[in-house]
Amino acid sequence: TRGSYRKALKSGIYTEESDDVDTFYPVLETVKAAYKVKPAHSLAELKKLLKLFPGRIKLFGTFHKKKLIGGIVFFLCDSKNALIFYNIIDKKYQQMKPANCQVYKVIEYLWERGYKELDFGISTIDMDPNIGLIRFKMGFGARNYGGDYYYIEVI
Repeated sequence: TRGSYRKALKSGIYTEESDDVDTFYPVLETVKAAYKVKPAHSLAELKKLLKLFPGRIKLFGTFHKKKLIGGIVFFLCDSKNALIFYNIIDKKYQQMKPANCQVYKVIEYLWERGYKELDFGISTIDMDPNIGLIRFKMGFGARNYGGDYYYIEVI
């Protein structure tokens, strides 16, 4: 994981906090479309959430030569816990390891602010474990937990 992070930096990849949801969202849609799914939120919904919870939902953009090639959206759930909701990269840049760079920057951001836990989110596709994704997350020291999900319809 450290080697992949260094490779990203050597490739000119960098990640920084951003508020440019309009540039991030089309990349999110493209990445999700490759898996034949849509983002959980529309652009308008994501903007509304950012406005409703200022400072509690963060977007970090990942760039190559000033072009946004990926990003990570995470929620600051409370003063010690955060949750990654979107973690995406443009597949054309995958060999440069931008995902490692963006996760590292989020961990660094949280560490500097005293956060104790980062939930990397789900690691399944259609409820089947995604072993590559699980390995990626474990490279950062994450542990895999299985769990049940319960849903309630909110009107």
